[in-house]
Amino acid sequence: MLAVVVVLALLGAGGWWFLQRGDGPSAAGGERLPGNALSRQWEQSEKRTMVTGTKRTGLPGLWSTSQTVVYGDGGGVRGYDPATGMQKWTLKPPEHVGQPCAMSWRATANGTGAVAYDAGGGDCSVIASVDTNTGTVLWSKNLAGNARSNDPVLTVNDNMITADLGQGTLARFDARLGTPKSLPRPAPHSGDCTKGYALGDYHGVMTSDCPGEGVTVFSQLDDKGGNKTYPGNGRSAQAVLGEEPLTVLFDSDSGPAAIQTFGTDGPGPTVELTGELEKFNFSGRYRAVVGKHVLIAEYEQTDGFGALDLTTGKLLWRTPYGSHFRLVGEDHGKVLFVTDGADKAVAPHQDLVAYDLASGQRTTVGALARPDGRSPGIASSCEVAGESGRLFTACEPPDLSGSFAVDSYSTTL
Repeated sequence: MLAVVVVLALLGAGGWWFLQRGDGPSAAGGERLPGNALSRQWEQSEKRTMVTGTKRTGLPGLWSTSQTVVYGDGGGVRGYDPATGMQKWTLKPPEHVGQPCAMSWRATANGTGAVAYDAGGGDCSVIASVDTNTGTVLWSKNLAGNARSNDPVLTVNDNMITADLGQGTLARFDARLGTPKSLPRPAPHSGDCTKGYALGDYHGVMTSDCPGEGVTVFSQLDDKGGNKTYPGNGRSAQAVLGEEPLTVLFDSDSGPAAIQTFGTDGPGPTVELTGELEKFNFSGRYRAVVGKHVLIAEYEQTDGFGALDLTTGKLLWRTPYGSHFRLVGEDHGKVLFVTDGADKAVAPHQDLVAYDLASGQRTTVGALARPDGRSPGIASSCEVAGESGRLFTACEPPDLSGSFAVDSYSTTL
């Protein structure tokens, strides 16, 4: 068979991955596999463990680097060889902690990630730096305070790990050494100042209504200054939605939420989330800014997505209502998703689909199917990652029992 090769780029994956179409054989159970099924390299299954955490906290989590694929849930964190699927390590947690309760949304290309553990009583406040190449904890910090943390956000780059534990508790450390690093703070003023932080892997944003303070953009790569402060917009920073350019979600007690970009020449347009734009959902981590001006994010809380033009404030397109999608990345003007398989006449499967960034026109790249005909699960229950010629998915079983599976649907050329 002459192979049809599709080359795609993954956002934040640090490389390219390649998919090769199969010839549609029959599944072991007799069901016919989709004719456009993509080659599947390996599967690693383990007993499913009850997952703690939320979409915001990064659990369950799936990271990929050139050396290791990492899956984590409430039962622990494991590393696999990306070429063979063989388990390389199980992470030994710090002493005197409970279950993992949060993970950074990704690991760096050099193999650094962050995991949070239960400090006791459901307080998710022990932060650990993980070397994904060796499966070791480089350092850990117990940040437990007066208020419990149950929804932390961890960001990571080659230099820094930053933790937002909620209730105004933030901490930043050298990623490999654990040395504390400072965060910008507003100048002291008498009285109370309302502040908000939004953290990305490479940028942070602080808002303050103290006199003389406004919106401060700072680097997450160092703590040596270089911060830029702009006039306040009357809103509080809530989340970093993208970093090329820096795209920030702001909330307000007296008006609609809004999105604003920040470039090298300062603040860009502000898009107020009114009307149909109110249906965007930013509670999770599944979003990306592509083509420098289009935000892809969850829409209508139905496991679907929408595309927002950040320059005009227009909703460009949205995925079909009632379908389940998981964002994969972008390649040459196409936005890639994993979604539930459309062809019901063949074995259960998922489809890898591409939406044209400008028009929203949809094409199917290929099917993700298991040779034994088992259902891979609902697409929105899966995590996806890619690195060095491979696409990985980690899906919860359809009946929410049994075992989870990490699959490699790819062919290295």
